[in-house]
Amino acid sequence: MWTGELLWFSSSLRSVKARNVAAGSAVSVATEDPEEPVVLSGTAELVADADEIREFLDAMNAKYETVYGTDFLDPAVNASVRVRPETVFALREKDFTTSPTRWEFSR
Repeated sequence: MWTGELLWFSSSLRSVKARNVAAGSAVSVATEDPEEPVVLSGTAELVADADEIREFLDAMNAKYETVYGTDFLDPAVNASVRVRPETVFALREKDFTTSPTRWEFSR
């Protein structure tokens, strides 16, 4: 989910995804749509600060109309991951030759 210029996601600390982020910060994130893909590359970091996790949780609760408590993103059990985008690439399969678009973000 997006908050400002950051992409956030959560995952179990034991997941391969969280372990990969902990081992190195370069990541790519893609949509599931193979005909209109959007691929983001950037730098990810595990966030353990309670105030930052609370902001993520508040945004998540608002977006999904839920009421999860802080235990849902307990940093002892779940990874809260913040991704700072560096590049984004997108295209439409039906307009393959003219639709590819690339955005670059400053660090």
